[in-house]
Amino acid sequence: MYNIRRGEPAPDAVRIVHFTDLHVWQAWAWPWELLGKRGVGLLHLWLARVHVFPRWALLAALAHAERLQPDHVVVSGDLTQLSLPAEFRRARALLERFVPRLTVVPGNHDRYTLDSQRRRLFEQSFGELGSAAGFPTVQDLGADLRILGIDSSKPTCSRADASRPSSSSGSRGSSRVPRPNAAAW
Repeated sequence: MYNIRRGEPAPDAVRIVHFTDLHVWQAWAWPWELLGKRGVGLLHLWLARVHVFPRWALLAALAHAERLQPDHVVVSGDLTQLSLPAEFRRARALLERFVPRLTVVPGNHDRYTLDSQRRRLFEQSFGELGSAAGFPTVQDLGADLRILGIDSSKPTCSRADASRPSSSSGSRGSSRVPRPNAAAW
C-alpha cells in the first residue's frame, strides 16, 4: 500500500516534473544584440525584475527535481529572458541532466524577436527533443501516456504590430479553460 501524503507513489505511477518560466538571463550582451526591444527588455530586467528570477532559485529547483528522479520533465516556455544565443546555451546546459527524458515547448520570451525566430535559436538548442519538425509535438511516454506540446508563442515586434514594439505574446485562442475555484482546492 502506498501513502500519497508521505510522497510514496503508486507502484505504476509515472513521475513527471513540470517547469515553466525559467527565464534564464545574462547580465551582459554585445551592444548589437541589444538593439530594439532586447535593450528595453534588459533595462526592464535590471530595474524591475531581476529579483523575480534569482539564479539561485532556479539552480535549487533543478537540483530538487533531479533528486526526485522523475520519469519525465516538461518545460513549458520562457526558458530565456531575451532570446539571446547565450541564454539558450545556458538553458540547454542547465537542462542537459534531464535529456532524453525532457519535453520542451517555447514561450513568448523564447520567440522574443523576429530575429530569434528567423534564426531558429530555440530549435538549435532543443530541436532534437521533438521540436525540430515543428509543433505540435507528441511525446509518447508509454503506458498510454503522451505529452502534447503546442507552441502558441510569436514575436510581435514587426511592421504589422508597430503599435507594440516591445512586446511578445502567446495565446490559446478564443476558447479559454476556466480557472479552478481556489476555495475548492
